[in-house]
Amino acid sequence: MERRLAAILAADVVGYSRLMGADEAGTLAALRKLRAELFGPVVAGQRGKVIKSMGDGWLVEFVSSVAAVSCALQVQDRLAGHETIKLRIGVHIGDVVHEAEDIFGNAVNVAARLQEAADPGGVAISEAVYSSLDGTLSPSFEDTGLQELKNIERPVQIWMRARQKDRQPDARGQDPGRGQGIGFPRLAIEPVSTSDDRPEVRELADALTSDLATYLGSSEWLMAATAELTDNQNFALRATLRSRQERLRLEARLIDSSGNEIWAEKYDGELADSFDWQDRVGEAVASTVLGLIRDVERQQLATKSIEEMSAEECLLYGILDWNVGDAEAVKRSLGFCRSAIEKDPTFIFAYGSALSFLFAGFHAGYKDAVAEFLPYYGEWLEKVSSLPSASAAEEICIALVLYQRHRDETVLRRKINELLRRAPFSALVLTWAGWGWVWLGEPERAIDCFRKFERLGRFHPHSEAVASGVALALVQAGRDEAVIEHAQKALEIMKDYPSLYRTLAAAYGHLGRREDASVMLSQLLRLLPDETISAIRKRSPFVDAPGPQRYFEGLRLAGLPE
Repeated sequence: MERRLAAILAADVVGYSRLMGADEAGTLAALRKLRAELFGPVVAGQRGKVIKSMGDGWLVEFVSSVAAVSCALQVQDRLAGHETIKLRIGVHIGDVVHEAEDIFGNAVNVAARLQEAADPGGVAISEAVYSSLDGTLSPSFEDTGLQELKNIERPVQIWMRARQKDRQPDARGQDPGRGQGIGFPRLAIEPVSTSDDRPEVRELADALTSDLATYLGSSEWLMAATAELTDNQNFALRATLRSRQERLRLEARLIDSSGNEIWAEKYDGELADSFDWQDRVGEAVASTVLGLIRDVERQQLATKSIEEMSAEECLLYGILDWNVGDAEAVKRSLGFCRSAIEKDPTFIFAYGSALSFLFAGFHAGYKDAVAEFLPYYGEWLEKVSSLPSASAAEEICIALVLYQRHRDETVLRRKINELLRRAPFSALVLTWAGWGWVWLGEPERAIDCFRKFERLGRFHPHSEAVASGVALALVQAGRDEAVIEHAQKALEIMKDYPSLYRTLAAAYGHLGRREDASVMLSQLLRLLPDETISAIRKRSPFVDAPGPQRYFEGLRLAGLPE
């Protein structure tokens, strides 16, 4: 027998017997679809292992509480609103015993009882699990106190995340409602198929499906979901994982709605290197597919004048053109967002994108590029606040703008936690929550948000803003060597992004490397000739706390004028 510490997730289908009695064939088909398109890929994406797959539920083992809870929340969020299937999920961590193909132990028993205590569509976790969560996951749960559980010797402190009734299905794991139903391109990511019955190969296929859905679903402009190609999809990504002993080959194809092949590629690897190979291949396929679809969409949009474009097309062009490391691109993107709003004054996604882009451009220091759009700030804010169905992404933009105006730290902290509770896997919420924590002088919380974004949203338009946010949070936290390693790597991709030069100058200043700091300042002043410490303070609402003070002290040591 093998004993080890593990996080256990127990999931159960609500009303399984009733569903089977009412429609056995339909229920089994829905469960098969759920397993192939949602549950299996999400579990594999968090490096989980399905130990038992019963007719009415699953028992899954993870190496960490964070992975188990991330899986539970993602499954419930993506399943929200499903017409047939609802799950209850419980998570506990403790010693387990493996024997043959089964698993035993108190952790299994407690997880099963927590699952029974959860609401339909909800997640119940123990105190042991809650205490190990980071600041992006812990706001999702509320303490319900010590509770007696059937056949469990001691009461268990239970933290509960109830089903969120206002959420809609979201196969991407991103912010529900954001971009849904608008005229953006749609991609069906068909589950990676394999004929190999070995568990490690099937799990690899599921993990690749999860990675592709995560990477492609984080782009903001592409509505990507794990599903079969249907009439309302513009593109489909089909992939087959072939294997022969230790050799692997992924064959991937991108097709259009008519079935025409746009692209095909093969990726070879070894089963012994499957984790690293999975990461490389997932990123390579996602990057290629996004580039191809972006080219198709830009070519189609380039044939139209702004007058001929719809509001959705204007916004799409603005998002495709966005590059926070290029002042002219910032200006063009804001222009397209403004056109989208003028064409459809009720288009809430356009307001949210315009505010987000304006906020990012302004804080990057591009005062000339954003100058003509600043007068719209108040109007856009008022309009998006008055429109119904604002997503968490729009709401966090509103919260940061209001914070910049009123500097109410308590309100911002409360709002960040509320929105992380609503949308803990939204790339935009994580981006701006991270920046909120930076301004509030809480770098470790900021790093939690930014690092999670890097896992989920590496192809998102705001990935550059996150790269600079990580560097700034590391400066605040006193981790100067880490700043240099991170920012220098980011500069290989973003050579003209002022924020990276600012944080590098501050880090070199603290390390006493005046010559290196001077080089960084010269690059910064090349991009922003009028940059000063007071200018940074004026546009960025830093609180008077140790973290921000350390950042500004580093800039002084580097030689930036006051």
